Amino acid sequence: MVILPYSCTKPSPTEPGGEGTGTEGGGNEGGGEEPDPNPPADSITYKIGDYLKEGLSEGIIVHLDETAQHGLMISLDQGKTCWSTEYQMLTNEGGEFYPDDGYWNMQFIKGLENWKDLYPAFAWCDNKNVLGLNAWYLPSIDEYQYIYASLDIINESLISLDCEPLHTGANDCYWTSMEIGPQSAYAFSFFYGEISSYDYDKKNEHYVIAMRHF
Repeated sequence: MVILPYSCTKPSPTEPGGEGTGTEGGGNEGGGEEPDPNPPADSITYKIGDYLKEGLSEGIIVHLDETAQHGLMISLDQGKTCWSTEYQMLTNEGGEFYPDDGYWNMQFIKGLENWKDLYPAFAWCDNKNVLGLNAWYLPSIDEYQYIYASLDIINESLISLDCEPLHTGANDCYWTSMEIGPQSAYAFSFFYGEISSYDYDKKNEHYVIAMRHF
């Protein structure tokens, strides 16, 4: 049995940031009227796999709420780096990591001294937060499940944009924002559709991709 180091409750973090509105969506039908070429932002709906450019951010939609107007998107590019450059149990420092909230986990890391040098996977994602944006983060375990549920659609969209698809080999995995212990953190495998069963060493290099709310 794997025991995840997180508590049952947490205070509410600052709402995920980000400016801009979506630029794609459908118009109204019926009534013989022409669709509005510039519909209000709150009337635009999306599908998983849609390309979305919102302000300075662009990516592929991987999850939607019940309105189909808001959800999660991932970056068009990906990197490969280590989770940490040192061995340290961060939850001993009064922090908590949550399997369903990568944004919260990211804010905790960003509150640590010298975090950009110590935690390269998080820094890679934060480099997308230009001009004061505070939206991109390293996904949590549960948020990778959203991607896995529609992996084929998401990869088709990435390929159609001449972007690198997500890696699905048996030896490929992506860092999550969840720590296990002083020397290890969880990585997610799209081959198995779950947490990777090996190679949790924080200093080893695995793929990283950034996520944000929209």
